[in-house]
Amino acid sequence: MVDWRLLSLPDELQEKVLQLVAAGSISDLAAVKLTWKQLKEVSERTSVYAAFNLVNFPFPLLARMPAMFYVE
Repeated sequence: MVDWRLLSLPDELQEKVLQLVAAGSISDLAAVKLTWKQLKEVSERTSVYAAFNLVNFPFPLLARMPAMFYVE
């Protein structure tokens, strides 16, 4: 059974949760984006991308990122 409590949180709290996910693992963030449409929309906010920890980011993927990814 799917736990929908995360989806019932206000957008601001969902954004904070996704920032923590992004800081920990790009793969986990991608999985969240593929799972729920509502969380996909929240995960595409600038603050979530700003939370990426580049130390945990796979270098081959980083090398293929467009230059706009680095612009704040």
